[in-house]
Amino acid sequence: MQSSVLPLNFTTFYLCGIRPFTKITQRNCVNLLLKGVHPTSNDTYEILSDSVCSHYVNGNKSIKDELRLEILRLSSDDLKKRINSVGIQEPMLAATALQNLIEKSSLQKKTKTSLLNGANSEDPEVFIAKVFNQAIRATNVRVLTSEEKELLKSCTQNASISSEMGEEVTMTTVSDVEQFLKPETMSAYVSLNNEENDEEEEWLMDYLPSAFVSDSLFFAMNPVRIESTSVNMPIDYRALVNTLKPMLTENTLQKFSFADFIKAMAIDEHDGRVMSGLISYWVMRGTLKSICASIDTIDFSQVSDFAIQVIGQYNLDEVAELTNRLKNASNQKANILTALIYMGEASEVELRIITHICPDKVRQQLSSDEDTQIYHLRRG
Repeated sequence: MQSSVLPLNFTTFYLCGIRPFTKITQRNCVNLLLKGVHPTSNDTYEILSDSVCSHYVNGNKSIKDELRLEILRLSSDDLKKRINSVGIQEPMLAATALQNLIEKSSLQKKTKTSLLNGANSEDPEVFIAKVFNQAIRATNVRVLTSEEKELLKSCTQNASISSEMGEEVTMTTVSDVEQFLKPETMSAYVSLNNEENDEEEEWLMDYLPSAFVSDSLFFAMNPVRIESTSVNMPIDYRALVNTLKPMLTENTLQKFSFADFIKAMAIDEHDGRVMSGLISYWVMRGTLKSICASIDTIDFSQVSDFAIQVIGQYNLDEVAELTNRLKNASNQKANILTALIYMGEASEVELRIITHICPDKVRQQLSSDEDTQIYHLRRG
């Protein structure tokens, strides 16, 4: 017989309200939530290992008392910053899933009522932070049964069903944008390439929202460093425009116009919203040859438009190979906007890719008889 209640602890909180709604890895996510640091931080002694993170997520081990106390001492604002740091894609949807979990939880009635009252009156991140605080208090951690796992899964699925039925699941206000763009909420993520935050990098403080978190993948056979993130528009509009800075400020061999860019990405020029599909941002560093090989491992099949900036030392044959690889990874009719910034002294290439993920447009491209459109730029 299926249990009608679930424990509210870090395991159920993470599996229900965090993991389904973020693209960053489990190790990164758990470290950001429990330690407030990214695993790429120089403070290596602070980092939780993969195995420890796995134990906490799966309920094999309880969070250590000293770590639990550190988290419980955090202010409400600090807890919210930790929630923001993991880049939840749909905060309202995550909050709804956690609301479902609380309703099915074994919490005392008074505690349950207090949390549920906040679900309808607070910003989703504030509510998620309060549930996080409550989950950390729990010491009754154990591995979930198969029935409990199914019940927990239904909490998230029911939240998605509510969204599909037309209930409001996203909420963006001017105050939200202002909060994301405050320097103090972005200090942990000033640099996308994990370099020291020297004076030359300080301008990033005005552009990177706290939710703009990148996750790195390392290919053993191809020494390419890859970072990627989903872009939450319109909140991340300034951050997205900021990624185009090299094309607009450096000596360029080729560049595309901003008008072509917002058209390709289906961005409304008045409010910054994406009219169809989604946008993601990628940074790849290495030799252009190794970057091309790495692209073959990435699923770009639903990408209809690319805006790329090739920065560093390369030749035009390598650029041609790059565009071929992108078409092979997506479709032969994909639009590719290309900017070339040549730096002869650079020891490696930095490839910045902005993708417009739009399955409907991909289907239209594949059914079209027109040749592939590769927008090769206006001469700088």
